[in-house]
Amino acid sequence: MDGDLAAAIALYWWNVGVSAAFYTPLHCLEVALRNAIHRQLSHHIGRTDWWESVPLRGNEQRIVAGARSKVNARRRTHAADDIVAELSLGFWVSLTSGTYHRLLWVPIPRKAFPCYRGPLRALHDDLHTMLLFRNRIMHH
Repeated sequence: MDGDLAAAIALYWWNVGVSAAFYTPLHCLEVALRNAIHRQLSHHIGRTDWWESVPLRGNEQRIVAGARSKVNARRRTHAADDIVAELSLGFWVSLTSGTYHRLLWVPIPRKAFPCYRGPLRALHDDLHTMLLFRNRIMHH
C-alpha cells in the first residue's frame, strides 16, 4: 500500500469481512463431511467408536488420542460423538488419502459421497484444498 495507512486498514477490514462471509458455509461443510464419513465408518465397522478397530496410522492415532484427552479434560464420558466432534477437519481429509485407499476408501468412505464418480486422488486433492482454504479463513 506504499505507506498508505488508511488503505491498509481498509484492506484489513475487507479481509475480515470476506473471511466472515465464508465462516458459516465452511463450518457447515466441515460438519457434514465429518458426519457423513463417521456414519459410514460406524455402519461398516458396527460400532460408533470405529477408530478403536481400524488400524490408523501414527498421525491419525495421535489426533484421536488428542481428542480423547480433550474429552477427558472436560470430565465427560467417552461418548463416540464427543470424540468425533473433537476430531479436526484434517483428520477426516486424511481418511480419503491414498494411505487409507484399500483399508478404508474402497469399502467405506466413498459411500459418504454417493454421487462422486471421480478418482480418489482428485477427491482428496479437492478436500485438501478446501482444508487449506478453511484454515486460511479461520486464521486470517
